[in-house]
Amino acid sequence: ENLALETFTVLVDKGYHNGRELETCKNHNINTLVAHPDQGKSNENGTQPEYLVSKFIYNKDANTYTCPQGQTLTTTGSWHKKTGRTEESGYMYQKYRTPA
Repeated sequence: ENLALETFTVLVDKGYHNGRELETCKNHNINTLVAHPDQGKSNENGTQPEYLVSKFIYNKDANTYTCPQGQTLTTTGSWHKKTGRTEESGYMYQKYRTPA
């Protein structure tokens, strides 16, 4: 409103965005440019490179993931809340597991 524009483009920091904020921008005709956040870091005590999120395949119809070893991860369907710095920055997520 202050700029009297119908649409404009913004560049945002990848560390300070979430789906809710991006959706708000979209609903207000704000084109948003944001770097893709890192999909986890690997180290000898943490997630190994072959198990980063980007290596998993999501099956939308079955609501499952397939890991790099070909195992299927399923969910109980329960939703969990991840809290953020503010109430608005939190989000809901599901946990996926495999007996393997």
